Amino acid sequence: MRRRIIPSVEALEDRRLLSVNFAPTVLPLNTINHARGFLTVVLLSDDANARTLLGSTGPLSVSVTEGSTTRNVTAGFRPAHHVDLNNDRISDLAATLRRGILKGLPTGTVTLTLQGSGVAESGTFTIAAPSPRMHAKK
Repeated sequence: MRRRIIPSVEALEDRRLLSVNFAPTVLPLNTINHARGFLTVVLLSDDANARTLLGSTGPLSVSVTEGSTTRNVTAGFRPAHHVDLNNDRISDLAATLRRGILKGLPTGTVTLTLQGSGVAESGTFTIAAPSPRMHAKK
């Protein structure tokens, strides 16, 4: 007989969740090069830096880094909603970033950094080569 191990709530409380999350987490390169769609960026109020950023009255600076290349993408960043997404009674930020502003970045892992009020929070997403099936001739 196999025993199932179910972690207790206390065991789960110590895990570190990312303050900056993305949807989707993988972007096909062709959706960036053809400027289709948006990348959804969520900033959760789960630590002191994130709460400072969310309470900032000044503008947020947004940059992306891939390898040694860093680019300011603040112009393509649009804060959309201040909503409590993680049920901690503190508003979180759901925003969009135009995919086309990422044009020219190579495939690989990209770090997006939100800065303001002297603090920063970062998260990563992936730019992937398009699937060969997407370009197959019928």
